[in-house]
Amino acid sequence: MSNALFEYFRQRGLELPRGSLACRSLATPPRQFTYLMSYLASDIDVSVLLKELARANRLVADSTVFAPTRCTLVASLLQSVHLSIVRESVAELEELKRFRVQDPAYAALCDLVFPGGTSLHARIQHLGVGDDVQVRAATYYVNVLHLRKKALESLKGTRNGAVDAPVRGTAPEGWPFKQLPTRTRRLARRGDPDRRFTDETLVVLAVLHALATGEGVVLLTHDDDVFDQFYKLTSLIRLDFGAHVFAERYASSPETFPQRYSLSEVPDLDPLLHDKDRSFAVVRPANLDPLLPEPGGLVGVHVVRPEPGGEVLSWALPRSIERLLQVKAHTGGRNTDQFEERNVYVDLSPCIPEPRLPANRSYAFFLVDKHLRFGGRGVQETEHLGIKISLADAGRALGDVDEPDLASVNEAALRLAAHHAAKGRWNEADRLYRRLQRRIGRSKSHSSRVRVLRSTPACGPGPVRVRECGEKSY
Repeated sequence: MSNALFEYFRQRGLELPRGSLACRSLATPPRQFTYLMSYLASDIDVSVLLKELARANRLVADSTVFAPTRCTLVASLLQSVHLSIVRESVAELEELKRFRVQDPAYAALCDLVFPGGTSLHARIQHLGVGDDVQVRAATYYVNVLHLRKKALESLKGTRNGAVDAPVRGTAPEGWPFKQLPTRTRRLARRGDPDRRFTDETLVVLAVLHALATGEGVVLLTHDDDVFDQFYKLTSLIRLDFGAHVFAERYASSPETFPQRYSLSEVPDLDPLLHDKDRSFAVVRPANLDPLLPEPGGLVGVHVVRPEPGGEVLSWALPRSIERLLQVKAHTGGRNTDQFEERNVYVDLSPCIPEPRLPANRSYAFFLVDKHLRFGGRGVQETEHLGIKISLADAGRALGDVDEPDLASVNEAALRLAAHHAAKGRWNEADRLYRRLQRRIGRSKSHSSRVRVLRSTPACGPGPVRVRECGEKSY
């Protein structure tokens, strides 16, 4: 698996520069999905690499790429490749004109982005969304992800079957986690004061574009939130697809899964259910791989921090996921259209980690859900919409089953920092360690540990291991 990313690109006619990536695999079920966490080489020419990738991938950039300190990279790219941006990023780029008046450092950047003074460069294109199915599926996932940034606000349910959402850092009454997890708190503290939904739209449209066209996407960003929202989106889609496939199989041959339990006497699930009597659970295989269709055409989405030593988070996914998106579009967000208004889930973590059902078994849950209703945002409309999201999906978005493994993160940081230190690049070693420590929310002084690197043998970087909902077992 150490060269899986190179092999993926090689099959598409691309030969990456030798030593451009230090790869480590992040294995996650099912086998059709492959994660890779990599780092760009510390001495790589990022512009050369991105131009090579652009031959067989759509390059999508967020506004953090367009900074005065990155003028050289932006100028080099705009000479020969196209950069796609989402609608929300256009407004952020327009702000460069205002910054130019306040700070002369933005003058050269503005001349690149707006060569005529008003219109965007001809090589900066809009990344749109496809047909109505994609619009509705994208709108659902964008608003589910955006809940993570609204978690410290008060969301009010307005109709029967709706509930009040999290208030001021605490989880809704009846949920097992009393405080929001670290990653969600970090996102929620910053929020989205301009209500642009930029990070969420970026990652959702990148994935949907790859599925619809079969064209790989390389998403360029210097924003940690984009990495986080991308990984959260992949975990949601991964489990939604597993639930969709199981529901299809159960609808066609329920006799294959005879063990069914009513949820009317299971109080653990009360916070999620609008109708307990019509909700039920079915014993399912612990491993759903045999039920999943052959992956067929895989397509890759890669989130890249375009700088020497920058992170690369890659996800290869089967295009058969498109069927799930069609169902979500015409059901308003459910994973199945086979069971009336019931939605199906193959994992309710972290909403209900261990419901009081017979132990040592895996379950699929067919639920008549409660829903959150709030003013969300469409991926094409500028006005706010009335959005309805199941409470279970909201809980999956807000919650993290496992926090980052601090020992693994520290080990990865020390490995890569040691590699820099062995080459005498003390500033890079110190900067990387600061960044990783900040990302996991630690404030402990790191200076003494970085000094130790002067005597640490050089070794290759390891992955930043972040376990996500559903990763250990489907």
